[in-house]
Amino acid sequence: MSRIINESDLDTTLAAVLRIKPNVATTYDVIKLDYTSKGEADPVDVAWQLLGSLYAQKGIAKEDIKKFNLGESSWGATSKIQEVLRKSADPLFRAELLDYPDTNASALVKTIADLFQLEPYNFVKLGGGEFDKYPVTIGTGSNQLLELVTKAFVTPGNFVMVHNPTFFRFEEAAAHINARIISSDLDENNGFLWSESNRDDYLEKLSDPNIDLYWLCTPNNPTGTTIPLEHIEEIVSVASKHKKLVVVDEAYGEYSDANGDKRANSAVSLLGKYSNLFVTRTTSKGLGLAGIQVGYGIGSPEIIEIMEKMRLQFPISTISGLVANVALQDVEYMDLVRSETKSAKTKLEQALSDKYEFYPSETNVVVLKGKGNVAGDFLREGIIVQSLDFIPSLAGKGYVRLTVRKPEANSCLIERMSDVSSGEYRG
Repeated sequence: MSRIINESDLDTTLAAVLRIKPNVATTYDVIKLDYTSKGEADPVDVAWQLLGSLYAQKGIAKEDIKKFNLGESSWGATSKIQEVLRKSADPLFRAELLDYPDTNASALVKTIADLFQLEPYNFVKLGGGEFDKYPVTIGTGSNQLLELVTKAFVTPGNFVMVHNPTFFRFEEAAAHINARIISSDLDENNGFLWSESNRDDYLEKLSDPNIDLYWLCTPNNPTGTTIPLEHIEEIVSVASKHKKLVVVDEAYGEYSDANGDKRANSAVSLLGKYSNLFVTRTTSKGLGLAGIQVGYGIGSPEIIEIMEKMRLQFPISTISGLVANVALQDVEYMDLVRSETKSAKTKLEQALSDKYEFYPSETNVVVLKGKGNVAGDFLREGIIVQSLDFIPSLAGKGYVRLTVRKPEANSCLIERMSDVSSGEYRG
């Protein structure tokens, strides 16, 4: 039924479909609009229903609404995955799909082990054969691993430590087991860059018996900033003396990897020295495969054994495993994506620097700041971005996160925002 919605209804609706938290969507300042409720919907559909008449006046068709909000790679996955997709049409391969997937995802694990130069720590006898066991676990996206590691190592009622702002899933995973949060704030006046002060905050808290787990996110989500590897090692080293677990989320790691070498800039390089470290990664960001939901964790054998006992028997499908395997092996393609993303980001920042303040980022997402209702200004122009008002310390300050896309889409954004100055809508 069509009806006029009030501010509260709009907040709930936009929060759900634009994937932001409740009590945030009102910052879009788009209320008392005719809206037909249809339950779950794509952000584009909702934007069209809420702002269709305004878009019509501006000549923006529904298919011209652009999503810059979720951090996926606009370059998509390597074309080599087409080999897997073609194979899926083969009758013999389709017969293979009658069987359950390899519960160990052995081929994928071996590829990850090779890329990160990991040695086997054991071998397993199965079905009359033997295979090497590597310190790798597979998850249905890295989000599942974040949940599992929290359940495995955090006592309900105790604390986990994060830096702020960071990926909201850490806090959600803690909330699911009634754990609490202690945070170290990244300095807003220093571009949200990690600093020695943040390192010292962590070092000071490592002896706290009520903190069970210490999260580090590098490159950080939503800011795209990185944590120096030497600081990570300092934290992990002291944590090991207190028998504390450090989890490093490298979901955007492909953007900070050295060309042709996944290990060099990763916290994985520390695993030979420390047994209290767990590193998570995903194929959803730089590799352009959010749709297959494949994540993986790398840690000491002790941690991996615990995680393996907690995971699903079949964490990923046969086809997902094959696609992820091919994508991970095409290192040259990821090097190209990294280079082209950096170039596109530079041009986008240069074009909008007179309107918004950009913060440093090593990834395909950037934080920018303007005056007034920034997310609403973008939405009115048919551009969906991620408001950062759900982060208490940033609420109401005009921060949004923007995903860098290919030059053609970025040019569209630049053109549409030409009538907007410093986040103050003039149209």
